[in-house]
Amino acid sequence: MTINRVVGDLKDAAVDAKAENQKLREDLGTAEGEVSTLQAEVSRLEDALEARDACIMPCCPNPRWYTKSGHCYYHRYLMDGRILQAIQDERDRQDAKWGSQRDLAQETWLTILVEEVGEVAESILEGDPEGYAKELIQVAAVAVAALEGYYGGPEEMPLHCTECRGAIAVMGATKCPECAHG
Repeated sequence: MTINRVVGDLKDAAVDAKAENQKLREDLGTAEGEVSTLQAEVSRLEDALEARDACIMPCCPNPRWYTKSGHCYYHRYLMDGRILQAIQDERDRQDAKWGSQRDLAQETWLTILVEEVGEVAESILEGDPEGYAKELIQVAAVAVAALEGYYGGPEEMPLHCTECRGAIAVMGATKCPECAHG
């Protein structure tokens, strides 16, 4: 090999290295720009999370930006009444079928509730979304029936405290024990 050929090969290698270096610098610039864009988006999302308002229901910490109504999803569905009405309809159906069962023991209510929860699991395993929703309504209705039995009927059910709206005022009281004792 001649010296001229070695020098030529080195010059070619230097040109190739310079071109590769330039390409890597361009790629680095593009990556830095993408990182900068992502950092700005993360900052924007963090600011949005900090600025969010809570659900308009008293004592609810859920963010309200989930819906346009001002309620979080949980309260939106409760407030439009579909879920609560379905539970009440199921309670009416249960009372029509079985009569008032307010005198059942807690163990009996637990047995009925666990059986209904088992039907929820069965609908999940069978991939039956309609059955799943129906069984969840039945679970809720059985739980309500058990509470009615525990408290002696719907007219004896506890209400939310009229002062703090969060705690339960039991057995005809209008304030929870904490607010009542001030």
